[in-house]
Amino acid sequence: MTGPGEWQIDVYAEGEGYIAVDRESGCTVGAFVDEGGGWFRVRMPSGTVRGMWVQPNVKEPWRDIVHRMLGV
Repeated sequence: MTGPGEWQIDVYAEGEGYIAVDRESGCTVGAFVDEGGGWFRVRMPSGTVRGMWVQPNVKEPWRDIVHRMLGV
């Protein structure tokens, strides 16, 4: 997946948790956990933790979260 300035972002999942990593630097750019009911607890690139809700009709909720997390 690409992000601002053509970032290449890899997303790794384990259980209910996800980590978004900048492919070039290997740096973690965010992490999030599926809390159920469409809600995710998201650690933004700034370190701030916030909740985000994804509508139930979204096929890849993790992709929606990463786009919103990075402001794409």
